[in-house]
Amino acid sequence: MNYHPIKPFPEYKWRWATLTPTESLNRPSIFLGVLRAFQKHSGEPPSSINLQKTLGVVEKDTNSDVALARSTDRNLIRNSGQYWKSLGVIEKDTRGRIDLTPFGKMVGNGEITQIEFALTIVKSMVLPNPNIETEQTISKWESHGLKISPLLLILKIISELYLLQNDNGYITANELIKIVIPLNASNYNNQEIVQAIVAHREGTINIDSWEDFCPAANDRRMAREFMLFLEYNHLIKKSISNNRSAYDEKYILDCISIEEIVGLNITDETYSNNQILDELIIDDIPYAIERRRASRDILERPNQANFRKNILNAYTEKCLITGVNIRNVLEAAHIVPVSEDGIDHVSNGICLRTDIHRLFDTGHLKIRSDGELSLSKKAMRSENYGDLPEQIYIPDFINKEFLKCKRSF
Repeated sequence: MNYHPIKPFPEYKWRWATLTPTESLNRPSIFLGVLRAFQKHSGEPPSSINLQKTLGVVEKDTNSDVALARSTDRNLIRNSGQYWKSLGVIEKDTRGRIDLTPFGKMVGNGEITQIEFALTIVKSMVLPNPNIETEQTISKWESHGLKISPLLLILKIISELYLLQNDNGYITANELIKIVIPLNASNYNNQEIVQAIVAHREGTINIDSWEDFCPAANDRRMAREFMLFLEYNHLIKKSISNNRSAYDEKYILDCISIEEIVGLNITDETYSNNQILDELIIDDIPYAIERRRASRDILERPNQANFRKNILNAYTEKCLITGVNIRNVLEAAHIVPVSEDGIDHVSNGICLRTDIHRLFDTGHLKIRSDGELSLSKKAMRSENYGDLPEQIYIPDFINKEFLKCKRSF
């Protein structure tokens, strides 16, 4: 097949948020920490001194390698606020005040889990992004009949590559930039794009003569941000690779199945993020992914046996929340996960009943440092957890700073 991708208009590009992206701001702990700071200071101007102080705490707690607390005139919203605007958690027009959307308030309050948030964004994000683009830019896209769901497209391309050639069910950032984006903008369908990727890998097509769709200095970094969002939220992951360039790293599906990707199909109707979230919860897609992720994390913990023994001894073999003392249904939960450098020590552990452990690990149950418990929107709908206490006693041997860190997704 002969491919002739043509750029629809000179300024066409896949824009993530800002035109000069900062990778760290997409990391869930930093993204959520900043959002909660915005929520705490809702109604205040972005230049608020109190906001800068709170962001300073977030910067320290998340070990951020980028400055979150900035000067009042060069504040985070002014410089990088489009990271939060692009995902629909703060209003597009702040009118000189910090203003979270209804969806943003749900995220900030911990009413939804990381996977629920990520899948909502996968289904709702479109290019051109109305949260950050001008009417003039949107009109250019519309005049060429272009409306793209970039995150869902990436997941579908990977899954179709897997179905076509099992061992080649991956995509690289360079393939996204050099093949997927040009062909997608030229109205080639997914199957044609997949065939082009396979042909390029086999050396049967030459893409060197194709127009460059990412010519500006930061265009490649912006395009890669879409893949990083999926990686940070456990929907794709790097396969084992010795590639030196980040743009040649192979990404495969992580905790999401091909069937679940099919279940994320989008209609032409316009839905709010809240409506999409309700639909996802009813379909149980997030719960299946969360369960898969939690099970995998447990299996990958190297010192789980010793950790479990120490935790059960410390809690005299009782679930901290329910009081259940049947050893076979008790597990040792890390407060700060091992994947986030959490330690295998009683100060970072809680003895929980198996199902309560799953709720805690997947973000459906949050334990605050003062012992207050809160449930996600989905967990609150379940009759099984209506009798959980609203407050518990936190043992002195627990490091309460770990519980504060756990307030991330």
